[in-house]
Amino acid sequence: MDSRIPDPISSASEGQSPPVPDDSLRNRLGQDDLARLGALLDLPADQVTFSALFTRYAESYDAVVGTNSQYRRLQQEVADILQGCSAVADIGCGTGNQTILLAKKGIHVDGYDSNEEMLKKAELKVQQEGLEHLVDLHLADASCFTLPPNRYDGAAMLNVLYALDDPYHALDQAYRALKKDGILVVSGPKPDQDVRILTSGLLAELLQTGRLQDRQQDLQIVSMVNQLLDANIKNHFSTERMKRILLEYVGFSDVLAADTLPGKEVYMKQAFLLAVKKGIVYAGLPMDDLVIRQALPEELPSLYRFRYHYLNERKGHTPPFYRHPLTDADAFDEHAYHLIASHHGKLLGTMRLVEDSPRDKLPADAFYPLDHYRQQGARIIEPGRWIRMPYVRAGVGLKLLFEAFRFSRAKGATHWVQILEADEYDLYKKIGVPMDTPLTVSVNGIERQAYLEIVDLENPPRFLRRAL
Repeated sequence: MDSRIPDPISSASEGQSPPVPDDSLRNRLGQDDLARLGALLDLPADQVTFSALFTRYAESYDAVVGTNSQYRRLQQEVADILQGCSAVADIGCGTGNQTILLAKKGIHVDGYDSNEEMLKKAELKVQQEGLEHLVDLHLADASCFTLPPNRYDGAAMLNVLYALDDPYHALDQAYRALKKDGILVVSGPKPDQDVRILTSGLLAELLQTGRLQDRQQDLQIVSMVNQLLDANIKNHFSTERMKRILLEYVGFSDVLAADTLPGKEVYMKQAFLLAVKKGIVYAGLPMDDLVIRQALPEELPSLYRFRYHYLNERKGHTPPFYRHPLTDADAFDEHAYHLIASHHGKLLGTMRLVEDSPRDKLPADAFYPLDHYRQQGARIIEPGRWIRMPYVRAGVGLKLLFEAFRFSRAKGATHWVQILEADEYDLYKKIGVPMDTPLTVSVNGIERQAYLEIVDLENPPRFLRRAL
């Protein structure tokens, strides 16, 4: 087992459990529930911790869920989808059930999981099946790991995304690690999942097969953990929401399978399932194939969703003027130009150019007075919302910047003004922005270090002169 990938966290099911501090069980459960769990784990109530629970859960999971027909049906569905692959990344491999099923088909599998106890069980299973030549196991946290680029022609992520601090990093890494035409299969709980339905299904099958008496304690542990996980789920995704994320924000091009299709329901309709293809390698996209232009009015709703995803879901920003969920649109958009970078209609990046307005002025006015420049006759535009999705080559962002510079000059602007946050300092310095006027800004009551940049568009700094 390869443990060189750092930052292990606790894990559950075929994926990962929320990284909750061990003593949080005492904060979340009453004494009766703690005593009940203690009896199941053969521990005093004050020693019932998340780590102890999930170590024991690994055994119960295999005994109850691993043998369940619904679970095995999902496994077989994934194996059938990835049938033609030669190398697969099983991200959140847990105790290795999916990994082994794939390896038995002659596929080389790299299994990644953040729970060392589960990986030990997976390693033992691999040895018992004589599959060591086809399986490598890695201790890794999918929220922050790095996968080798263009390594696999298949990847699976089953019951993983719901528990991650950063599910989009994991999806980006899966895309990056796949070769052209590689396939990703993802599954996880739906927003309206009812754990009682799952538990009832497990109970019914144990009764039907005559195994309930032997597996009563395992069922109790699985049921209790499912309730704990349901209360700590970080990310809910419906099938349609995950489809949009994969196709519009991660880089995949085609849907090959979905639980919404007849006969594809997963886990008693409590989970989503999607298989998507990496049909285009955007990291190698020729720049001449890229179109940069001003967005049309009818394209703005999708552009605002695109911005929301990047700024809020990926970056954790909370702009103050959201008008409705999943949309980043504020009063400044009403007097702004929107440039987009696209490829065959797929949005890859954007930049907003806010034109000065007597009513609203500019976003930067909230942090630095600009009236002095206006009194001198300056016509100011404030560029912002500069976004390039991670799966796109870096040059796309720079091409957007240069086009925004030319566009602003064509509109008669004499100056750019920007408030640049310090967390992007290295990027801006790399492209030649001076970053020499620091200031402190307050966004939604949170103070942040930032930099003021005022650019004379008639006498631009060296890094912008390349656009002329």
